Amino acid sequence: MLVLEKDGQRFEFDNSHFCTNEGTGLTSLMLAGLGIGQHLRRVVQPWLDSGELVEILPQWSRPTIPLHAVYSSNRHQSARLKVFIDWIITTFGQPS
Repeated sequence: MLVLEKDGQRFEFDNSHFCTNEGTGLTSLMLAGLGIGQHLRRVVQPWLDSGELVEILPQWSRPTIPLHAVYSSNRHQSARLKVFIDWIITTFGQPS
């Protein structure tokens, strides 16, 4: 179910005929003209720029979903883990 919010209003779309949580498949469906979808802007920006995809309902947004990085605090933080956490913060924003 797709839920959108704007100015305290909430709208729930009924379940669609097709549902996926896989980004490449969603992009392919949208590009084929088989419906609407919500995707990360940085993923679909090239198709928005070319006009192959068109943004609809830009004033509406999805409810915020928290993202947590959970790791053991009693162990040394590896360089890989630090790079990954830095990437999450850079990509999705600072922790609140």
